[in-house]
Parts: sequence; structure tokens; C-alpha cells
Amino acid sequence: LQDAKLIEKDVQRFYILTTYGEAVLSLLPCFEFLVEIGEDLMRLNLDVPKEFLERIGELKSFERMDGVMAIFRSVELALDDVKEYMWILSPEILMSTLPIIGKNMEKGLKFRVILPKDVRYPPGFKSEQSEYMRFLDELKISIVMTEKSAGFSLPAKDGKIDFSIAFGSQDEEFHRWCKDLFLYYWENAIPMKGF
Repeated sequence: LQDAKLIEKDVQRFYILTTYGEAVLSLLPCFEFLVEIGEDLMRLNLDVPKEFLERIGELKSFERMDGVMAIFRSVELALDDVKEYMWILSPEILMSTLPIIGKNMEKGLKFRVILPKDVRYPPGFKSEQSEYMRFLDELKISIVMTEKSAGFSLPAKDGKIDFSIAFGSQDEEFHRWCKDLFLYYWENAIPMKGF
């Protein structure tokens, strides 16, 4: 560490961080999330805009969830507990959430959804023109968030979202990262009426 100029001895011969060492140490939280999910990244793609990769340290306080059914249930529970808004970026429509979303919209809660332009609607789903729906050519992440919590799933190497693993949190920084990323995609998505 001393050879790397990260630490030095003070006048009392104690080791202390150098200014350079303090700067390097301040960057370590950026690696916490990546170190924690390193094994997952061997089979998943973290393909987000560079500005969000640079902020990856904001994801350090998270919970890893496993299992498609457990993850879908956590989505249903999060949407059922919403008080202000619900935002979804997903390659598919989770039919079990539609009654929950409908009930919440009747209460006046805000809803936004981003789907791929080639989305296949499930049987029984009626697509209507709506200001709350937008479309992207390609989805590189799936996000579900409310004012309380946020979570996301990443695509596998084949490009399809792997819903067997998700990362979620109620942490403020984690939430802000997901919210900013959702808004980035929202601004770049095509409104339904222009689709």
C-alpha cells in the first residue's frame, strides 16, 4: 500500500491514508454491487447506458431474489402496497398484476409501462391507446418500481430477461438509480399513439 502511495507514515510513525488513498477508497463502494453479483454476471448482461454504470455504487444496498414465482409474487405485493405510483419496464405483461394495476389506477395512482415494440399480448389482454404506455425497440433490463421500492432483472447472454434472478431494495440510492434509469428509457420510448 505504501509503494502504491495509498498510505504513508505520519510524524508519529502511524500509517495514514494519503490524499490519493482517500480518493481511491471513496471509489470502492462502486465495486460493492459488482463484487456481490459477480457470479451472476458470468451469465447475465449488465447493459445499461454508461452514465448508469458510473453510478453502479448506488446499488450496494440490495437483496437478491431467486425463483420466477417468488419474484413475480414480490412484484404483485409491491404493486398491491403502492400509494403514489407504479412504473414497469418489462418484455411481457404479467397478467396477474392487471387487476391490481386497474384497482390502483381507479384510485388515481400514477402508472407507466414500457414494453418492447414487438410485445406479444397474452390471451385476454386488450391493448388500448394510452398515454401511460410507451415502447422501445429493445429492452436490456426489466424494472418494477413504486414510491417505496424498486427491483430489476437483467437479460441472460441470449438477450432475454432472466426472471429467475432479481435485485431489489427500498434503499434511497438504489431507488434513485432505478428511477433515473426508468426515466431515461421513458424519454427515449415511443408513445403508443405514435407507434
